[in-house]
Amino acid sequence: MSQYETLSLCLSGATLIFLAIYVAKTWSIAKSNKESAEQTRKLIEETRISRDEETAPRVIVFFDLHEHVAELVIKNIGRSVANNVKISIEPDILKLLDKDIGEYYTTLFTHGIKMLVPDQEIRAFLNTTPEMFQKSEVHLTYNIQVSYEGGLLCKKSVDKSSINLSLFADRTFIPKPGIKEIAEELKNIADAIKILKSP
Repeated sequence: MSQYETLSLCLSGATLIFLAIYVAKTWSIAKSNKESAEQTRKLIEETRISRDEETAPRVIVFFDLHEHVAELVIKNIGRSVANNVKISIEPDILKLLDKDIGEYYTTLFTHGIKMLVPDQEIRAFLNTTPEMFQKSEVHLTYNIQVSYEGGLLCKKSVDKSSINLSLFADRTFIPKPGIKEIAEELKNIADAIKILKSP
């Protein structure tokens, strides 16, 4: 073997070794880039989910019993619009309703609410509290399920809760005087003044 062939063989071997190192390093860099891209994708997804949770709608349903009135309240306490709000309450709350208004609220439970903007609330009169608690159909615990869509991801949310009315069952509600009561008292005062002025 000549000196030229030996040198050529050594150069070819060295080139092959450098090429193998170059390929290995390139593959290592490509693998790092792929891992970095995957980490970036996960971070973006986590940020997107976190942002959605911060700005998502949040619909709550509760009973508001005040003075002599019982109302069902549906409110969006979230930061974006809640769409297609559906409510189900077990046992059936429609039995608590006054007969004259029961059919009106059936629509609320069968068709739901198309949209609730942030801080919007809908109050549905159920009955007067003394009459409501005298009904044999009244239950002290109600299970509520509310479902709605919204947020950045437009995902469907389903929230479940339970409401216990036993705290209100024995409570006496003292109504605030209304216009009628104030007018009656003013009339009584005027009558008393007339009696004092008469000889």
